[in-house]
Amino acid sequence: MIRPTYRIHQVAELLGVSALRLRTWERRYGLVVPHRTASGYRAYTHEDMALLEQVMALTEAGTAISAVIPLLPALRKAMRDDGAPQSAAAVSARRIAAFRAAILDAGARSDQARAEVALDRVFAAMPAVEAFEQVVVPVQREVGARWHDASVSVAQEHLVTHVVRTRLVSRLLASPPPRRARRVICACLGEEAHDIGLLGAALRFAQARFSVTYLGAQTPLGDLLAMLSQRPPQILALSFSRPPAPRVLRTAMAALARALPAKGQIWVGGAGVEAHPALFRSTMAEVVLPPEWPSPLADPLSAAGRGARRARAPRPPASRAAPPRSR
Repeated sequence: MIRPTYRIHQVAELLGVSALRLRTWERRYGLVVPHRTASGYRAYTHEDMALLEQVMALTEAGTAISAVIPLLPALRKAMRDDGAPQSAAAVSARRIAAFRAAILDAGARSDQARAEVALDRVFAAMPAVEAFEQVVVPVQREVGARWHDASVSVAQEHLVTHVVRTRLVSRLLASPPPRRARRVICACLGEEAHDIGLLGAALRFAQARFSVTYLGAQTPLGDLLAMLSQRPPQILALSFSRPPAPRVLRTAMAALARALPAKGQIWVGGAGVEAHPALFRSTMAEVVLPPEWPSPLADPLSAAGRGARRARAPRPPASRAAPPRSR
């Protein structure tokens, strides 16, 4: 597999440090000595970038670079032993703001390659869920606002969303294997076409070691009901960017609740839920309003389960007909 590399100007822009300083650190301290291309250009790897991220965090905290150098063997060993990105708390607010700005700038320039590099650096620097919440969500909201005031085009919004989606899907596929028989189905109902928030929820479930079945956008209600009857999950997670008509929503949620097992739960989230929480609570669903997730997510069938049992709508009498299959 070809491993991506980065030129020195890309590293400098993404880390918020001058190329001159990177060259000085390389020459004077041997901090990171990237390999050279056939043309003589420096080519930094993900590992080089991750090490520089840690060095930058230490220098921003007040540690002199000369004092950081003796720590390099321990930093490299920790990276080999762990390989996990830093938590968001270890990444400075300035760096997070720079990540967001780099992605937005790439979108405004219609530069997909630049956006891909910027997002790769985000996910290399931070755990996937934290990267989603700290960088992706604010970026998507800002892109939406800029589209609304016509400062970015539909094509530019699609470019950023595509790059974000591909990175989220790749992180979801790379999630650790599930433990125990805990399964969640993640879906957007009917005509709902916005699934970035749903992908973020799927990442959080995967982090909690759930087996995630991801259906994505525009899942027909009838097909979802058939899947629930075939392989019912412990949790059905639904995302809404805007709410359906109340009667349509309540009918759909009642049908989904009937298809779940006795202890099954329905969780709902997204911008539509955040704007109209009372409507969704009226369906007896568990309303998820980040950053407050049902706790503990890692074991929602215990403590959270006691509260989340509200998620199941009351079962109507068996004589009531289920709604017609969605097309």
